[in-house]
Amino acid sequence: RPVATALIRPLAWETPYAVEWLKKWKKSFLVSALYAAFIFGGRHVMNKRAKFELRKPLVLWSLSLAVFRCQNLPTALTKAPALFVFGLSGLQGDQ
Repeated sequence: RPVATALIRPLAWETPYAVEWLKKWKKSFLVSALYAAFIFGGRHVMNKRAKFELRKPLVLWSLSLAVFRCQNLPTALTKAPALFVFGLSGLQGDQ
């Protein structure tokens, strides 16, 4: 038995789908190489372009996230003690 197949041998809990995916490991290297080429090629292309001014849109985005998080704060504070006492299974009700 070759060493490479012994190292990527599936465990007992793995499904046949996972076993089939392990047999296609060459595709992951191809996808990784294409991803790296896309990233470095895009960097080279975008290097000559003007920068976008995104400070104001990003500030608005962060502010909207903070507002919606604060809007959910009362709900989170009222459910936190119940989660501590009952756990997740206690809040699901009868099924």
